[in-house]
Amino acid sequence: MAEVLPALQLPQDAQGNEVEMTAPVEVSRPGLGTRTITFYHDVIAEMKKVTWPDRAQLQQATIQIIIFVLLLGAVIALVDVALQALLVRLPAMLLGR
Repeated sequence: MAEVLPALQLPQDAQGNEVEMTAPVEVSRPGLGTRTITFYHDVIAEMKKVTWPDRAQLQQATIQIIIFVLLLGAVIALVDVALQALLVRLPAMLLGR
């Protein structure tokens, strides 16, 4: 029942593709000005691909965001009032202060 596995055998010769380390190759990078101009041209090309909303879509989205922010503010105010009543006023009333 006791089966013993053989020791790991290492290959005597190289197997597969061998990669040898050579002297480091220096890759020249374009200058800062060239990279900046290339970046600018790439940004302009990408901005031309953007589908911009028309005025009606922009107004609708703005109104929805304003309503959402007002509702969120109201929820935060209600939670604030509830926590204030629970954590400040209730213990004071219970302890008679």
